Amino acid sequence: MGSFNMQGLFSSKKKLAALDIGASSLKLAEVDRTSKGYALQSYHQLPLPKGIVNEGVLEDPQALTAKIKELVKLSKVKRRNVVTSLSGNMVIS
Repeated sequence: MGSFNMQGLFSSKKKLAALDIGASSLKLAEVDRTSKGYALQSYHQLPLPKGIVNEGVLEDPQALTAKIKELVKLSKVKRRNVVTSLSGNMVIS
């Protein structure tokens, strides 16, 4: 198997958005790559109603999709490059 290049994860793009999907909230951050590293440009958070994610299990994908769209609209993020991480015993993407 080939080696994994962490630098390739971010490609050559200098601007990206990072999305965190938690059990109780969504978080969206805009990050710019500068000569000194990465810099946070904006941060937005939106609470998730109970029942969308329950004990790490996605119970209502349509409601989660609607909340992600709401967060993107509220934050006015225009970036197309989005990174996210998924964790837990059961991961749904």
